[in-house]
Amino acid sequence: NPAPAPPAAPEPISTEAFDKTVGYWRKISAECPDEEPLMDIMDMNVVFRQAAGLLNYLRVSRPTPTSWSVASNAGIISIEESYPIDGTPTATPRRDLRSGDQTGVVSADADVVVLSIAWSDPLAGRQTETFRVDDDGALVRDVRVTLDGGDEWSGVYRYARA
Repeated sequence: NPAPAPPAAPEPISTEAFDKTVGYWRKISAECPDEEPLMDIMDMNVVFRQAAGLLNYLRVSRPTPTSWSVASNAGIISIEESYPIDGTPTATPRRDLRSGDQTGVVSADADVVVLSIAWSDPLAGRQTETFRVDDDGALVRDVRVTLDGGDEWSGVYRYARA
């Protein structure tokens, strides 16, 4: 009798899309959405709104071979999130600076990185962001926010390499 075949190795995760998005990116303000409606549904104060308006740079990196990270900061806001590329859920501080964590998961196909995050009360909801580099070399970030109370916001951001 032949020996049983060894179990198949798991398919390696393609890192192509993760690698394409790596860089230091500057927001192309004229090609980005109005965030006031987002600030309204998230009930953000004037200090947070002013700081959010200054988030003009995005740093995307691969801190380790098995992780992907996105970071931006301005004023009181400092976003620094790192996620395992195998899809393991990861807790990070809430972006709106409210107490509690958000949980995020990142995945990708050959062209697009998908970041899905969710948080509980106050203002429980979820956000999906896709990241891809377009034919012009711009980073395109498509953001969709849905609050459990029914409010929604979406917008597409474009960034050039800084």
